Amino acid sequence: MSRKEGLVSPTSSWLPAAAHRLQRLADQAATSPTAGHQGLGLGGKLMHLAIETARRESLGFLWLGVWERNESAIAMYRHRGFRVFGDHVFMFGGDAQTDLLMRLDLE
Repeated sequence: MSRKEGLVSPTSSWLPAAAHRLQRLADQAATSPTAGHQGLGLGGKLMHLAIETARRESLGFLWLGVWERNESAIAMYRHRGFRVFGDHVFMFGGDAQTDLLMRLDLE
């Protein structure tokens, strides 16, 4: 079976339908967390589901961007095997922010 490049990103041009659903859930969780939902392990469960979906779809890797100051998310991604491979500056309103780009090889 041939390998495909995987992508966990709001700008993805190719993702299986299940991954699109995961992306919407992850985007929603990342942009609108509430105190009542933090610390329940939901982020880890979503990441596990994304990784398993990517493996079933024979993707070669996943990558994501995380705000450089979100230390708890970075720690969770590192724990799951993601490694930093670069960064990306983006504008949040009028403020320049930096995302770390992290990759998980699935092969």
